[in-house]
Order: sequence, then structure tokens, then C-alpha cells
Amino acid sequence: MASASRKRPSLSLPLEPLLGLLLALPVGVAALALVQEGYLSHANAAYLEKVYTALDRGKLETLGFSYPPLPLLLLLPWPSPWAPAVLGALALGLGFGLLLTEARRRSEPLLLVLFAGFLLSPAPFYLVAEDLAQTLGLVFLWWAWTLYRRWLDEGLSFHLFASGLVLGAAVYTTPIALPLGLFFALGLGLFRRLEPPAWAAASLVLLFPLLSTLFAWGYLSWTFTGETAFLYGTLPKETPSLGTALLASPAYLGMGLLILLRPRASFLLYPVPLLLFLALPPLGFGYTLPLAVGLLFLFALGGLPRLALGPRIRAVGLGLALLQAALGWVLLTPPKPPPDALERAIGQALAQAPPRSILADDRESYRLLAWAGTARPFLLPPDAGFTLALSAPSLYVDRVLVCPGAGALYRRYGEDDPPGFREVWRYKGCRLLERRPS
Repeated sequence: MASASRKRPSLSLPLEPLLGLLLALPVGVAALALVQEGYLSHANAAYLEKVYTALDRGKLETLGFSYPPLPLLLLLPWPSPWAPAVLGALALGLGFGLLLTEARRRSEPLLLVLFAGFLLSPAPFYLVAEDLAQTLGLVFLWWAWTLYRRWLDEGLSFHLFASGLVLGAAVYTTPIALPLGLFFALGLGLFRRLEPPAWAAASLVLLFPLLSTLFAWGYLSWTFTGETAFLYGTLPKETPSLGTALLASPAYLGMGLLILLRPRASFLLYPVPLLLFLALPPLGFGYTLPLAVGLLFLFALGGLPRLALGPRIRAVGLGLALLQAALGWVLLTPPKPPPDALERAIGQALAQAPPRSILADDRESYRLLAWAGTARPFLLPPDAGFTLALSAPSLYVDRVLVCPGAGALYRRYGEDDPPGFREVWRYKGCRLLERRPS
């Protein structure tokens, strides 16, 4: 008597996301160790200061309409100097998982070799330690690229629409996402042979979710705050030179030369990041060198043709990966902890002051506010009494915190003490003035 055997369906999960998180674990641990030593980047400190101010003032809507909104909202449940490192490492781990999944789907071992070169460079650590927004932005761009590649290979409109949705989320982290999405739409007909109507329809599928999220954000900001939010330049203001970015990206240069040996119309999309890096800084949009290296690395992977892995190709790929890692250590200076933890101690001491007793400008003293962990002791420009306290500090506050910058507080009291106040300490250009006892 024969018995039929039935196979039970397996519920195995893909290992790439888990492997990506494991690869990002050392990066996160190193970033947390840096915070433990008293390091906090300017960008992450600015994000934390905005979150503390919104929480203490009860104006949470300002977080959704301050640029970049997504990292601010992610920091809201856990506003702490530790949070950017943890969130950045998790996001980067998911990004690594996306790249590993794409390498498996395309069966491209050379992609893994180039990825190893990026992973062994200090760029991932620098991203996690320096700027949560740019880390999230780069991961979103990687994700959008993988969906874009899926559409190129399979032709399903769903993947194109999903790529537009991810680009829409990326707009909330980096201003590079919007022009990059436009170039992606222009490149649709370069990668595949499309008639003009089909090209226009595919571009609309890609751009509709991207532009819809952007316009919805602007409309909601006008509805809730009375002002239309816009993608304005945020930290960092100083950007690397294009030559430095290219020198730190040998994989991008190598793949470009390889594509030139087999010229195709799609090569017109390859120099797009270079055009963005030239056009965005004059408009006030900043980016870091690790973000530039990561974006150029993304285009290097996207331009990777299908090759038979002979000994020569293996040698070239391995050489580019080693060069990517070596030049990264030469050109990318990893963040270093401060020689002392005095800034953190000062911030924590200021946090013990009575509410609204310290006149300060959060655009200039955001680092000390970030270490304080609260905005309650400070009277800031968004507060109603700031202008009155600025004209007569002795009537409204006990202390004045003056840090270098272009704000009205530094212009008035940067050099001269207000009447009735004396300087009690000075640290890295910041001065704390205390009211003299009467």
C-alpha cells in the first residue's frame, strides 16, 4: 500500500538582512564608544537640540516641518546622544542587507568584492558617527536603486512605483534625493528601449509618489505652522571638493572606464552624481565626503555589467576593492573623541538651572543644549520673551550663554557683558555670563 508524501512549505527567512545587521554591528559599537568618550557631531547635536526644544515647549508639529524631518521624528521616542549611533547602525545594517540581496539576485560575485572594499573603509563608521540624516538618506537611495534595478530586469511597474515611494522618503533626509529621482526618470529610456509615450508613462509612475510626498509636506506645513517648509541647506555647510570625492572612489572610476570600453546610451546617467556635487553646494546644500563616496559607490554597482569572472576580471575587482579601502583610510579622517569630556559636563550642569533662567540662542549653542538633554532651563529665540530678555537680561534671566555665530545674541553680547552681569567661564568660544548679586 503506497502512501503519498506531501512536502511542507518552508518558512525560511532571507539571511541577507540579518547578515547586514551583523556587518554593521562593529560600526555601531565603535560609534557608541565614541559617544561614551564625549564625542557628539555638530549635525547630530543640532537634531537633538530641535527635539529637546519641541518636547519641552510642547510644539511637536515643528519637528515634522523642520528639515530634515525624518531623523527628528525618529529621535523623538528616545532623544539621547546615544540614539543617532544606534539608529544609524540599524539603518546601515539594513542597507548592507539590501546590497547583499541584490548581489544574490543578480548572481554577481564582483558586486560582493566591491562591497567588501567599501565595508573595510572608514566610510560606514564616519556616516554613523557623524550624521543620522545622511546615513538614512544613503540607505534610502540604495533601496530605491535596488527597486529601480528590479524594474530594469523584470519590467513590473510595481517596482518603479515602489522606487518612487522610497525616493519620497529619502527627500525627508537628504536634498540629493529629489534631483536624483528626476535623473532616474530621465534615464528610464536610456536603460530600456521605450517609445516616448511609454517613457512618459514610466516616468510618471516613478515621479508621482516622489512629488506627491514633497507637495503634501509643503501643504501640511503651511496648514499647521503658517509657513511653507522647504528643502533648505542644513549641516554640514562645508563640502569636500569633487576631486577628493573622486579620488576616494576608485570603484566608481574603474567601473566608468569599464563601461566606456562597451559604450551604451545608459552611460549618460553615470556622471549624474558628479553634476549633483557641482550644482548643490552653490545652492546651500551640504554633504559629507562619506555620503559622496557612498553615492558614487552606488552608481559603480549600478553600472556593473554582467561579466565572466576570468582571472583578469577577478584581479581588477580585487584591486579596486583594496584601493577603495586603502584610500578611504587616507582621505577620510575618522571622528576623534575630544581631549576632555568638559563639554558634556557643562551641558549637564546647565540642565540643573531653573526653567527659562538662561538666555541662549539655540542656533549657536545647540551643542551644549544637546548635552544638557533638555531645553527647559533656556530662554530661546522661539520663545515669546526672548526679545525682551535680549534688550534687558537683568530683568528676565539669571544667566546669559553667548556662543559665536550670526545671531542677535552674539552680535550684542559677544564681546561686551550686559549691565549687571559678569563672565564666570569660557569654553570653545562660548561664554556664560552670570548676574551679579545685588
